[in-house]
Amino acid sequence: MDVIAVIIGNSLLTDNAPIYEAIAQAMKESPIPVLPVFSSLTTAGDLITRFIDSGAVFFQDEVSLAAALARLRARSGPEEEAPELSGYDRAAVASVLDGKQGILSAEDVHQLLKAAGFRPVPQTLIKDRAQASAILKDQAFPVAVKVLGPLHKTDAGGVRLNVPGPAEALAAFDDMMSIDGAQGVLVQPMVIGTEMILGINHEKDFGHLAMFGLGGIFTEALKDVSFGLTPLTLAESLDMVRGIQGVSVLSGLRGQKGVSLEAAANCLRRLSLLATDFPQIREMDINPLKGSGEDLFAVDARIILD
Repeated sequence: MDVIAVIIGNSLLTDNAPIYEAIAQAMKESPIPVLPVFSSLTTAGDLITRFIDSGAVFFQDEVSLAAALARLRARSGPEEEAPELSGYDRAAVASVLDGKQGILSAEDVHQLLKAAGFRPVPQTLIKDRAQASAILKDQAFPVAVKVLGPLHKTDAGGVRLNVPGPAEALAAFDDMMSIDGAQGVLVQPMVIGTEMILGINHEKDFGHLAMFGLGGIFTEALKDVSFGLTPLTLAESLDMVRGIQGVSVLSGLRGQKGVSLEAAANCLRRLSLLATDFPQIREMDINPLKGSGEDLFAVDARIILD
């Protein structure tokens, strides 16, 4: 026997207070988990309030209890301690974050990604038009041009992809510098492959919540994401990657090369490790993480510190 479920209503024909007290006591002392279901939320309101005040918890119906037990049953068991992640330099990450707060600059984000063992896309920062003309004439095309400054680049119209040549890139620079809050533009080589999104967000009383899903247009359109509490183990990271409905897209469709699920899980675990080692990271997302096979690149990222 793995668990004892106690389901009780409240007929009002007898005083059920001793029963509630016995259940609360059993929850503290029983070597087997005791999980109560209290269905009479109205008629047993006072009893339930006292039950909660004693530090105990309950389910409102047996369906939610069964669903919770099913989720628990499907979880991976304890794992052996995982090996250190190659390329993860805790001291270098600490150096990048030292004395910083608020929104991390694009340069600091780039350095942090490298220090954590991600593969950031090479980027060139351009802040004025004369510099833009000099740099773009020697740039290999096509490129991505992104505004620097606004937190949500796409919403501000600050992202141009597959820019074919210097003239078009210079026009994109001019347009983006007119965006409110623009501080310059970033020019990156285009990366081909499947897009994913992963992130962490600090949730009060729980710690950091990790998220994984399909990136690009799929993120908002399908909202196909999975969640897990950090720190994540190797198995938990892989379960999150496999847990999205669009996992077949990651595996490759119609002859397209897919993504290594293990490599994606590795990136998710790196993000989890960052949240564990540096809890001052309030929010961080990589969108997109893009590539094929094991060659995955952190194309764009944002980090907000407490």
